[in-house]
Amino acid sequence: MFAAAGISNIYFFLAALPVQLIILFFYMNHRQLPLRESRSFLYLMAVNTAVLLLNLLLMCVNPGEWPSLTPWLVLIFFSGVFMDTYLLFCYFCDALKGDEYGGKWVKRITFLPVAAGILYFLPKGGQGLAPCDMDAIYSMLKGSYLIFYAGLSLILVWLRRKENSFRRNAGFVSSLLIVLAGAYVRFFYPQVLFGGYFYTLAVFIIYLTVRNPDFYVEHQTRLLNKAAFQLVIDDRIESSGIHGFGFVIKDYEEGRILYGGPFIDSFLDNIGHYLQKEFGRGHAFYLDSGRFFILYRNPVSLKEETDRLHRRFRNPWTSGERSAYFDICCCLLEKGLHFESTDELVQVVSSAFDAAHRPGQEDFTIGEEYLSHVKRQVYVRRLLKESLDRDSLQVYLQPIVLSGSGKLEGAEALVRLADHDGSIISPAEFIPAAESSGAVTVLGLQVFRKVCDFIKKGGMEKCGMQWINVNVSPVQCLGRDLPEKLESIRKAYNVPRSFLHLEITEQGALGPGGLSQIERLRRLGYVMIVDDFGTGYSNSSRVKSIDFSGIKIDMSLVRAHFQKPDPYLPNLVKSLHDLGFTITAEGVETETMARELCAMGCDYFQGFYYSRPIPMDEFLKKYGK
Repeated sequence: MFAAAGISNIYFFLAALPVQLIILFFYMNHRQLPLRESRSFLYLMAVNTAVLLLNLLLMCVNPGEWPSLTPWLVLIFFSGVFMDTYLLFCYFCDALKGDEYGGKWVKRITFLPVAAGILYFLPKGGQGLAPCDMDAIYSMLKGSYLIFYAGLSLILVWLRRKENSFRRNAGFVSSLLIVLAGAYVRFFYPQVLFGGYFYTLAVFIIYLTVRNPDFYVEHQTRLLNKAAFQLVIDDRIESSGIHGFGFVIKDYEEGRILYGGPFIDSFLDNIGHYLQKEFGRGHAFYLDSGRFFILYRNPVSLKEETDRLHRRFRNPWTSGERSAYFDICCCLLEKGLHFESTDELVQVVSSAFDAAHRPGQEDFTIGEEYLSHVKRQVYVRRLLKESLDRDSLQVYLQPIVLSGSGKLEGAEALVRLADHDGSIISPAEFIPAAESSGAVTVLGLQVFRKVCDFIKKGGMEKCGMQWINVNVSPVQCLGRDLPEKLESIRKAYNVPRSFLHLEITEQGALGPGGLSQIERLRRLGYVMIVDDFGTGYSNSSRVKSIDFSGIKIDMSLVRAHFQKPDPYLPNLVKSLHDLGFTITAEGVETETMARELCAMGCDYFQGFYYSRPIPMDEFLKKYGK
């Protein structure tokens, strides 16, 4: 029968049809992302399957039956061929946001060749077309349309290459090259049914590399994962908007440490099943580390949804014979909140999750004020990165004086970040940003280098100082090569180690790597100082176990004493002195404070009473001899 139709080889065609049916079956039986891209891919597969089936039907018809065959069946076939190739471009247009290059007119204009083809065959139907004529026309049109739409799709892939991962780009390019290869081969071998095979192979590549549902499922909870969340909000932020809420399991990381990861994770499957069952109106995502987000397409009462969630979490979760209670905190997106980009939304949600983890934090709403706060944080991080890249951070010095005479003895180096307008951004803003991003390591080394440069140029000698204190962040202590890096800078400027005192908080000293780093730095000859004593769990017995030379009492402890005097601070100073530490009191703002702290036995003072932190050049003018 096929030989009578003039077709010498149908093996490629017969291979394509079952592959397409299998892909369609598995795709339909998996949870799909609520995306235009997902719908476009489904339409592409459905039409391709219909075209393959219709092509098989037409090939099975005996040539002598062509006159009696309804011409509209042939018209439908060719219309399907046109739509099949057009839907390929529509899929790439949705997957790569082709609308950004012309809005809805992109799809409307590119539909014109399809409309022209349908209008051409509409009055003719299938009348007068022999099977060989149909095959020749099919080969010509399929190849021409594939080249046109695949070419447009390749242009889109190139334009959006930076916004996509390597895997997505590789999948897109590979599938389109397969399509073009099929069109090329079909042109030279029109009697062999290559077209459907190559086209289905391209769909299969897209399925494996881009649209595979398993890429977007977190296997422990069976919820959608972070990659899916990124894609969905990227799609929603430009169409229907973002509506939903997130929640965190408080003390999740602590629970994993205390009870073990397998014990805590064994309940995640139950939580994921509950969210899928009870919050079916939305799409639930698991974003790792006990963080969840439920996204809705249509507005709902988020207060009612979170109240329902809290009621469930008041009861225990069970896994086998084990049970556990989890405390949660929810962050609700205010209705109508506008985000300028996907990155901005991700940053806001991430910041809200961090806030939700704080002890005592209750449910809160992410509104305009919170959005402005996060935008400010993002701006400061960007400004910090620019300053680090240009090495333009400013180093200020604040004098440290002898308690009895007020004579300048040393100074503390403090880093300052300048805005574009010249104003100074508070360290309370950019230091946490530097620590959370890891940039504090670069920052610390730049400050250390500028202090060494100041000393080498004679700044310390001109001011009659003995040393300059430089802060060492706990994050810096995580780097095992910290002593080597500091030594490399110091040697480059030929500065004696005794001129450089290193300050580190007690929490940093007792944190990961802290004790070993302090010991290594002490052996090299650096003087180590405890900074911000009194702000954490500091006490005499704890600092006694660490080889420090001096202690700086935090200004909050000093101010608290002068607001409400009691024996605590005098006794603390005495006990630290008895242990052999030199004591520096921070936050000295009046003559009375200086006099009484001196009577307590403090060795050095630092505070606004003597000077605010000032730039190095101003410091040199003020104290230089």
